Amino acid sequence: MPSRPKPADPRPAPRLYLVTPPIAEAPAFAAQLAAAMAAADVAAVLLRLAEADARTQSKCAKTICPIVQERGAALLIDGHVDLVARAGADGAHLTGMAAFEEALERLKPERIAGCGGLLTRHDAMLAAERGADYVMFGEPDPAGARPR
Repeated sequence: MPSRPKPADPRPAPRLYLVTPPIAEAPAFAAQLAAAMAAADVAAVLLRLAEADARTQSKCAKTICPIVQERGAALLIDGHVDLVARAGADGAHLTGMAAFEEALERLKPERIAGCGGLLTRHDAMLAAERGADYVMFGEPDPAGARPR
């Protein structure tokens, strides 16, 4: 009896969401990011910027943006809503409901608004009801440590 081909899996293949360390110098990081983008199917990159003046942060985001977008991924800037449009980024990741709600009108409907720093399923449901494009649990803290 001939074997039947297996039906195609209707679910899309999983894609990665990369989270950068705090970036201070984009040129030094750009090659590493490009290699990571080439090695896997990345849906989005969360750009965490090191503390610096606004000009330095903007320059960093503008350098990283095309590396991410040329691969068909979205660039999200962590917390710096004011940089999103200037850098050509796709949206922002906001930590906590207060920051998310404050930034929502500036981002939607043209840009992505993600919400992290959530502690409960109820918080995630509230963020989704208010228009979050995604919610995130377990993201690294400013020092790069992950929750246990």
